[in-house]
Amino acid sequence: MFLIMGMRLRMHLVGEGEFHCPQCSADRRFERFQAKRWFTVFFVPLVPLGTAGTHVRCTTCGGRFDDRVLEAPTSAALATGIVTAMRATVAAFLALHETPATVEAAMAAVRAAGMPGYGDADLAWDRQTGAESRARDAVTTIAPTLEPIGREHLLAGALRVPMAEGDLSPQAVELGRRVGAWLGLTAAHVDGIVAHVRAGLSH
Repeated sequence: MFLIMGMRLRMHLVGEGEFHCPQCSADRRFERFQAKRWFTVFFVPLVPLGTAGTHVRCTTCGGRFDDRVLEAPTSAALATGIVTAMRATVAAFLALHETPATVEAAMAAVRAAGMPGYGDADLAWDRQTGAESRARDAVTTIAPTLEPIGREHLLAGALRVPMAEGDLSPQAVELGRRVGAWLGLTAAHVDGIVAHVRAGLSH
């Protein structure tokens, strides 16, 4: 009698959730599989021989990807992160100089960033102490996921809050430079955004 021996890979589902599928270019459900090697006799797996890696499969298009694809934020997470960063940043600018005009500009900036229902209660929460430290944390968290134009847009939107009073004070410019640094923008880049926002006021 001859023994037919060999090795075989078996896939085991080890996780699932939502991710941004690079093939669909949209948020989708995923399944994460781990491959395990088995020693087989007559094609029957008998002895586990260890793992052979993992992969992620999109349940919509069926595409298979390396686990690193899960490091990219979903569109929903990205949108939430942008709103969080804008809320904290405009609150930091309001802490410098709060007037009816800057409050109105702050609300408009957050609504434009993706939270149309932003209102007085939300602003009251955002006025809590430590506005700048919260802004730093929120901005540095979202910055690596943003394209350069997204970083520029976030800073320009926040700068329009102090600009509601007619121009940027030296304190507002300095805060803008700190926000720009958290976003990974150079000082020259930030100065260009400041100039652009100022030019927009004059038109």
